Amino acid sequence: ASGGLSIPSTGTDGTGHRCIKKLGHSMIGPYPALTPLTGSHPGSEELPGVSLDVEARVQNTPFSMSDTPRSGFVFTHQGYSGPSMLDLSHHIVRKLDNKEKASPILVNWASKSKEEWQSELEGKAVVHNVLRKYLPNRLVDALCKEIEFSNRKYSELKRSDRDLLLEKLTAYPLKSDGHLGYKKAEVTGGGIPLEEINPATMESRLLPGLYLCGEILDVFGRIGGFNFYWAWVSGRLAGKSVR
Repeated sequence: ASGGLSIPSTGTDGTGHRCIKKLGHSMIGPYPALTPLTGSHPGSEELPGVSLDVEARVQNTPFSMSDTPRSGFVFTHQGYSGPSMLDLSHHIVRKLDNKEKASPILVNWASKSKEEWQSELEGKAVVHNVLRKYLPNRLVDALCKEIEFSNRKYSELKRSDRDLLLEKLTAYPLKSDGHLGYKKAEVTGGGIPLEEINPATMESRLLPGLYLCGEILDVFGRIGGFNFYWAWVSGRLAGKSVR
């Protein structure tokens, strides 16, 4: 029950991972999970503190935040955080740590469909005035820097401009260039593969008499208490199984 590498100020340094690997277990390379991401804000604006509920997904991945209630989003001084971003962060972290290009996170700022936005915009109001009804003013200002025609009415826009506007509102590509690592990570991803333990007792299949639980194993869940739950349940099972 040695934990992982997350929040090193508590003393976690990966000792357990290193010891178990030396004893013969395989190891799925650990990485920070549920950690804030870094990157520029829309319109190259500074939006720290702006928060709202969104739907988000990583482009070209099947995981979608719209399948869960975790929609909180906040701009930080360095990038983005909140439950919606933390839940997606492992997709980005693993790519960046492998020196690969990470896919953008597509954000639906108001959780509205394109059809719903069209219905809202098709009146006589100027585009940016409509956006202010549903989005924080600072975010609207930032988006409008990228949407040069936002001071016009939706009905006056060309088809291509309408399509661009709807795309910015429902699938805005946030690009991440880094993350805040283990210092801010809620949990450690990776670890000992589950097939190397007996799930009924948490005993090692390779080292009889050794019981493993919690973050040293390759298990983590989304934000919201699931990782605490795994730690307690797996720890209790390991403790009760020891003879």
